[in-house]
Amino acid sequence: GYFLAALPAGWLMERIGYKRGILVGLLMCATGSLLFVPAASIRLYGFFLFALFVMACGQGVLEVAANPYVTILGPPESSERRLNLAQSFNSVGAVVTPIVGAAFILTGVEYSRAQLAAMTPPQRQAYEIAEAATVKLPYLVIAGLFLAVAALIFFAHLPEVREEDGPEEEDPDAAKGLLALWPYKHLFKGVLAQFFYVGAQVGVASFVIRFAQYSMPGMPEKHAANLRSCCLGPEWPPCGHWFCSASFIPSCFPPSSL
Repeated sequence: GYFLAALPAGWLMERIGYKRGILVGLLMCATGSLLFVPAASIRLYGFFLFALFVMACGQGVLEVAANPYVTILGPPESSERRLNLAQSFNSVGAVVTPIVGAAFILTGVEYSRAQLAAMTPPQRQAYEIAEAATVKLPYLVIAGLFLAVAALIFFAHLPEVREEDGPEEEDPDAAKGLLALWPYKHLFKGVLAQFFYVGAQVGVASFVIRFAQYSMPGMPEKHAANLRSCCLGPEWPPCGHWFCSASFIPSCFPPSSL
């Protein structure tokens, strides 16, 4: 979703502006969250993936709109501070979400493969329906939060920023598209580093629950889910993000040095 939504989101910002782009992203996230309700009722894996895809597209649009918008709202010399401060809330969410999700989604009822195989078809179906239904209320709440934030953004008096009207200057690199970025080798190195970093982070976070239960037999699923927050060690000190973004550090050291 992030990969597919990024470039269309950039084109969308040129046409509707950043504020409306943020609203589109929030509404897409809310739509994806609401899709989890029918997905849980139908219990089709593909439907869950589609709901996640819609949410990811919405988050991609939201980041493409919000990140540059944050840098524009204020003095240019402190733009990186505002961006770092805004991004620091990702750390808070990364740590808190697994704990909240474990409390509201995981039921604490766990059966072994042998126990599941011993169930009658009606018992197995009732268990699967109950397990799938646990995601409905949390995602309804998430959708409500997205809609509430969208309402706040809609009624807030934020400046509309878009491409300036009038005759556009001809950009010789415009026709090249992404090929115009080819001379900037450091950009591609940064993208590659980010790719491996995110891959490692998501890989660890995705398998830590199963690995914990495998390494420590008898550990309840809810307790193992809490370990996911501990594994995101670099995300734990959001105060470090706030300190670095709001303190003298960005003033004394240019972003390239940091």
